[in-house]
Amino acid sequence: MDESKTESAAQQRSGRGFIVGSAILVALNGLISMVHAHGPGKTTAHIIGAFFGGAVVFALIGLLLYGAVRAIGKTNSGSTVAKIVFWILFVLLLLNAASLVGRAVNPRAASAQAVNTVPMKS
Repeated sequence: MDESKTESAAQQRSGRGFIVGSAILVALNGLISMVHAHGPGKTTAHIIGAFFGGAVVFALIGLLLYGAVRAIGKTNSGSTVAKIVFWILFVLLLLNAASLVGRAVNPRAASAQAVNTVPMKS
C-alpha cells in the first residue's frame, strides 16, 4: 500500500515539469508572435498586445487540448495529459518559429511592408 502511494506521488511530480515547460512554451510563442507583429509604423502598444494576444491564444489552445484529452478519458493521470499538451505546444512552437524564419528569408515579405510612394509629376 505504501508503494502505490509513493508511485502516485512520483507520477504527479513528473507532470509538473511538463506543466512548467508548457507555460514556457506559451511565453515563447507569445514572443514569436511579438516579433511577427514588429514592423515599421507599429506602436509599442501594438507589439505588447501582439505578445499577450499570442500568449493567450496558445494558452487557450493548451487548455482546450487538456480538456479534450481528459474528456476522452483514455488517460488516467494528469501527468500523461500534461505530456500530450506539452508536445503539441512544442510542435506549434516549431511551426510558429518556422513561419518566422520563412518570413525573414522571403524578400517579398520584407518588401511588402515597405511603403512605396510614387512621386507626382507637377
